[in-house]
Amino acid sequence: SSSAPIFRDAAVAMEGLGPCVALRRASPSLHGSAPLHLAEDARRRAGRRSGTWSSLSSWRASSSRLRQSREDALVSAAALLVLGRGLAGRACGVGRRQSATDAVAGESSGSTCATPCPSRTVIVGGGPAGLATAITMARMGWTGIHVYDRLQEPPDPDDEEIWSDTARFYLLGISGRGQKALRAIGAWDMVSRYAVPVVGRKDWPPGAGPDGGVLRIPKDKPYTTQVLARDRLAGALLRLVRERHSDAVSLHFETECSSVSWNEDGTAEAASLVFQRCTPPATRAVSGVDQEACDIDGEPFTVTAELVVGADGTSRTIADAVEDREAASSSWWNQWRRFRVTRYPDDNVRVYKTVPLHMPPPHWRGDLNYSARTQDGRLLFEALPADAEGNFCGVLLVREDDPLARANTPVEELRAEMERQFPQFLALMSDDVLESVARKRASRFPKFRYVGPRLHHGGSTVLIGDAIHTVKPYFGLGANTALEDAVMLTQAIADGPSLPHALAEFSRTRAKESEILVRISRGFDRPGALGTASFVVPLILDSIFNKLAPSIFGPNTITLLQRDGITFRGALWRKRRDRTLQALVLLTVLGLVVTGLAALVRTAVAASSRTTALGAVAATLAVAALALARRGANSARHMAPADVIARVEPKSSDEAEGDRDGKKTA
Repeated sequence: SSSAPIFRDAAVAMEGLGPCVALRRASPSLHGSAPLHLAEDARRRAGRRSGTWSSLSSWRASSSRLRQSREDALVSAAALLVLGRGLAGRACGVGRRQSATDAVAGESSGSTCATPCPSRTVIVGGGPAGLATAITMARMGWTGIHVYDRLQEPPDPDDEEIWSDTARFYLLGISGRGQKALRAIGAWDMVSRYAVPVVGRKDWPPGAGPDGGVLRIPKDKPYTTQVLARDRLAGALLRLVRERHSDAVSLHFETECSSVSWNEDGTAEAASLVFQRCTPPATRAVSGVDQEACDIDGEPFTVTAELVVGADGTSRTIADAVEDREAASSSWWNQWRRFRVTRYPDDNVRVYKTVPLHMPPPHWRGDLNYSARTQDGRLLFEALPADAEGNFCGVLLVREDDPLARANTPVEELRAEMERQFPQFLALMSDDVLESVARKRASRFPKFRYVGPRLHHGGSTVLIGDAIHTVKPYFGLGANTALEDAVMLTQAIADGPSLPHALAEFSRTRAKESEILVRISRGFDRPGALGTASFVVPLILDSIFNKLAPSIFGPNTITLLQRDGITFRGALWRKRRDRTLQALVLLTVLGLVVTGLAALVRTAVAASSRTTALGAVAATLAVAALALARRGANSARHMAPADVIARVEPKSSDEAEGDRDGKKTA
């Protein structure tokens, strides 16, 4: 009777709050007098929807009714909340809702969503990002999770016959960001079984002989990079899904998503996807690179889902569909707000061939990244450990038009180049290895691209991983950020009052991060003068100023981006601040130099004519500036990222001592 309006208003408000959030706010054990506040909050929320709070008098009247029927309202609201809690608990099959803090810390206590779970969730993409997302959702208690991928399922991570072919798979370095994300989803123990720690690197500068390598092991790094093949990471996550979450997650490999559609208004809680069975390429793609079309061998079928997660990497099926949809439906005045994919042309194309190597101890350490390069930047050779038995995966990077990039390169031509440039690695290659490397076709890296200003469409579709930020795998940021995306998405869902709100919140926190990651990474990869200005000079300045005043100037941008305790946006602002301070210092030094030169000019004028003195000083400065500019341009024209990193990173104390001993012996 008298409490019916409040009960009705509370019910309307609870639809917005969600049963789990509402129960926590209503529980006296958690919030003391929260039931009264809940009733008032319910009335205010319902009032905002129905327009009853249009005047001060209506506010006072409603407040009076709340006071008069407080006890009845509490009973009604509590009953409604307990009922909602029970329904949500049965739908999700879990206990209490897990907080974002618990998820980051990796505490698995059983959690649930703030609103009833989707009856069907479709994840397009069965790589590390897609499987990590499936695991996090299953840990929240979701069921009806379906993962689709156009490729074959990843190999068993324990199949040594497959993984012994180290040149078959591209290796990833799991940094602090990736390790933290894997711990958060309870997967690190599984993944770490197959990873190899890498504590530093050994570089051969251009022109150095086989014994001229320089060892660098950072002493203050907060984590140890762990290296494993991308497909082995996916295989470990796949095993985790089958061992712990098979009742919640269904896997559909060799099934390609050809299209996706939404209702006319674009806000429906369901999307329709068309799939087809297909025969994938003989080998799985490497890190989303060289995606080959699979052969369709089945009839198309349609799947409807309340939530679609696009984790299909550079295949871009979901991203392209959303972009086309919004481009066609957006008005001219809000084009700037619509979903779009920003694609950059690749103006510094490099291709690569993988090389299997066996680098046995004690001459070769199994926990180092080995790197060598030519003076002109034509060739770059990298080697990372593939296992703990001394097997490495080497990567020969060349320019797209280089003769060594061709398939069926003459073996003797390859042997001659390796003998001239990298004799230390040629000694590790058998004739069969050289022949296979010369015969194979070079693989390509992906182009830089990002999605923005939103990462979602309506209340049913969201994108993560390489689908929203595609970068070249030079600095280990792409895969690690993709794993971070999976955790951040489920945190937003766990904390949000509704699924559309959660997707919007994920976009708000990650869209700008994706854009900054791609823009900074592309700046590292620019050729010629652009690369000098955007990558070489800043890295050298950061090294110098950080050594002089580490409490004021931060480390270089690469180091900041790899730290899990700082966002990409935070790293960008930190570097902008550093650039401003560096400019002030350099301008001050330049001012002092100019003042000193002016004093010299005045002294020279006293001894000779003013015109002659000024001309001599100007000519000297011009010649010096031209020489410095020419030297910098020549050294940076073909400079690879490892060149600058090797020059700005300090030697380890052990290697420095070894160099001194070597000089004494010589």
